[in-house]
Amino acid sequence: MQLSTLIVPGANAGLLHQVWGRARKGGIRVAGHALSKPAARLKTAARLKTAALPEHAVQVREANRNLAASAGLTAAAGIGSLTTPLLTLAAIPGFVYLSLPVFWRALLLLRRGKVGIETILFLSCITAFGAGYVFVMGLTYVLYYLAEKLALEVQNNTAQGYLGIRAEQQRHAWCERDGVDLKVEVDALLPGDRVRVRAGEGVPVDGRLVEGGITVDQRLLTGESQLAEKGPGDYVYASTQVLTGEALVRVDKAGAATAVANVERILNQTKELKSGIQVRAEALAEKTVLPTIALGFLVWPVLGPASALCILQSHFTYRIRLVAPVSALSYFKRMSEHGILIKDARTLDLLQQVDTIVFDKTGTLTEDVMDVTRIHVHGDWLEDELLAWAASAERHQQHPVARAILAAAEARGLTLYDTDRAQCRIGFGLTVDSRDGQWQIGSERFMRSLDVRLPQPALALWQRLRDDGRSWVGIARDGRLAGTIELQPRIRPEVVETLRRLRAIKCIDRLVILSGDQKAPTRHLARELGLDGYVAETLPEQKADVIADLVARGRKVCFVGDGINDAIAMKKAHVSVSLEGGSDIATDTAQILLMDGHLDALPEAFRIARDFHRNINTGFGLLLAPSVVGMAGAVLLNFGPEQAVLLTQTGLGAGLLNSLAPRLRASRRQRQINSAKTDTSP
Repeated sequence: MQLSTLIVPGANAGLLHQVWGRARKGGIRVAGHALSKPAARLKTAARLKTAALPEHAVQVREANRNLAASAGLTAAAGIGSLTTPLLTLAAIPGFVYLSLPVFWRALLLLRRGKVGIETILFLSCITAFGAGYVFVMGLTYVLYYLAEKLALEVQNNTAQGYLGIRAEQQRHAWCERDGVDLKVEVDALLPGDRVRVRAGEGVPVDGRLVEGGITVDQRLLTGESQLAEKGPGDYVYASTQVLTGEALVRVDKAGAATAVANVERILNQTKELKSGIQVRAEALAEKTVLPTIALGFLVWPVLGPASALCILQSHFTYRIRLVAPVSALSYFKRMSEHGILIKDARTLDLLQQVDTIVFDKTGTLTEDVMDVTRIHVHGDWLEDELLAWAASAERHQQHPVARAILAAAEARGLTLYDTDRAQCRIGFGLTVDSRDGQWQIGSERFMRSLDVRLPQPALALWQRLRDDGRSWVGIARDGRLAGTIELQPRIRPEVVETLRRLRAIKCIDRLVILSGDQKAPTRHLARELGLDGYVAETLPEQKADVIADLVARGRKVCFVGDGINDAIAMKKAHVSVSLEGGSDIATDTAQILLMDGHLDALPEAFRIARDFHRNINTGFGLLLAPSVVGMAGAVLLNFGPEQAVLLTQTGLGAGLLNSLAPRLRASRRQRQINSAKTDTSP
């Protein structure tokens, strides 16, 4: 039996269970080939994954069918009103069929003692057909299903904008094994494998270049439109495209562990597209359903069924349900284009209320590396000479201080000396022998343990550095202090400009550091960056307590962090932000993820949230105004259903256009950029 005979669109769970059971019992046949149990299971799993049509495809197919049917029936009713009534009468059964889902929902609501938009549509249909307004009701159906199709398409396109990056991942890679490039499945790669990438291909894994050089386009993942040049030691991500060059990449993560797969997993958790504004607007709309129905019944005996139908047609609930998701998804798309992933629309509401931003220190404001900032000489030594000896001693070490000293020596182009017999005391320092004597490099405690002579000026310098929150190591030769190397954590290059832009946002009036580091270095960093406060030496639970205290004092808090120890605090904040490359638990917990791993997109997130708030309020105004005019016109100006349909659908079109405005503007800007590139190309 062939699997293709079992898998059909819309296959139910029982049928899929039968297929899986057959795969477990023994070989099954796929495309005419017998498969062993393991192979059968793999093939079956792959087919089951695509067995049923995706929910979106089913919805689009149904919307297309309803739109085509309503358009055809409305055309028949319109022609019938101009020629023969038989065509209009013939269209009524079709409209009744299209109305059945609405009728059933209205009846279910009524059985629970409730009314809703379905109740209004149900009553509108009965009134319209009874009063002979078949064409008007048909036009309502056409516009309704057209708007529904548009909403589905926007939702799908936005989802494609997010999840399309996953499709860009290659399924195979060229893996170097025993000096030969072999084509293997990406999911079979392991950390430490080496894969070769070439121009015109996608990078199949997350990893670091070990040889060669390439230019990559990583817009799909980070939102960054500029090309990036990568050389040995640089990191590259799966789903980025190689434009020029060739390189060998050592695998760090492959398959489901890559950054792009993590994005997909986070997006699959996105479950809430309703903003707080939309929830409040829908609540208002639901509360007005019963008064609208009551007003319609009151108007009927006085002004007739046409005015009553006008009032029913003027209600705005279903239009809010169409316009608000389109607006939210448009701004989700806009966020993604700036390398920002946001999990739900409520966060867009909360962002524009934030007045306090709390930053984790290490990994968020500072990088996980140190820089040599100054070399203090004690005695008759040259700075470069001391740095060269320190780098020579530290050349085989991997801790941050060693890397900083080696980087400083390399930056100055220093030649290292030969050393041997290194003795390391972890956390304190090391000693190495050379032809010129024995060198000691380490902390004050390490120097004292070796009875190194420490002059008073050096001790005073160390105390001053300690008070300022700076790090340092001493360097001595043969028991005599020769110098002090001053270090500090490297501040992320984008931090200063990011903080300046955040301070320019009117609602934000407090920027704070929350760190588990010691008090002195945290205070020094807060002063250097001009922040409003700091809290140091905190455990993860204490971080959460600090955030909870700010919230209790009425502050609207956004917490930015990237570590496991930040996750609890993230849960306490109104808005939580993490950076790509942070710990899995931080990126899973955060409501917002900055995909390029840098903070410079954070001010843009606040600006987009403010624009969203303004856009959705404008959209609701465009929907509400025609409804009010229609109801007032029915009572005061004897409006009929034709005027109601014209007003409300005009409002709906304006609302949808307003919701799509961000995407339309972005498309126009992109066309201008492409046109400019074309004009400047040779």
